[in-house]
Amino acid sequence: MKLSKYVLKIPYKSKIILYNTVNDMIVLCDYKDFLNKKSKEILKANQKIWDKIQTGWKLYEPLPQTKEEAKLWEQFVQEWDVWKKDSQKIIDITTKLSTNNSEVIQQELFQEYFKEIENFRKSFFQAESTLTKIVDLNVNIAHESRVESDETVTFSKSSMIIVLLVTFLIVILLSFIISKQIINSLNN
Repeated sequence: MKLSKYVLKIPYKSKIILYNTVNDMIVLCDYKDFLNKKSKEILKANQKIWDKIQTGWKLYEPLPQTKEEAKLWEQFVQEWDVWKKDSQKIIDITTKLSTNNSEVIQQELFQEYFKEIENFRKSFFQAESTLTKIVDLNVNIAHESRVESDETVTFSKSSMIIVLLVTFLIVILLSFIISKQIINSLNN
């Protein structure tokens, strides 16, 4: 609040520069303070996430795949590798930011960070798009399998009913033949 009181007396261009500088300083100070306190926790949490991903990866990768799914998976793996490298660049920059006290280097690191975050977003959205296609494909395969299994169950039930009816008719026919034979024997 006190700052705005003094800013009003400064010419317009200087106000913009001052506001931008103050905002940059606030962001820089807040971010640096956050990184100093939290960087180790963030890196540990990040490692746990990568470990979970690796566990899921090991479960999924050896499963049988359709040709289309295998093609999408191969594309996803390539996009994932690009995204993982971009992610590591962000982690490396963040680590450097948390251990550095030079304002000039911090500004350079922030510029590099914002440039890399764009690459990170692009590679993330590409990998996410392909992963969504894989998930959709698996959902469709599961749906088709369910329809096929429902048809198989229906066919099996119908077959069992037919076999049961035929067996019942055979039993009735045999019992009729046997009873006729017994009656003929008794009459003679």
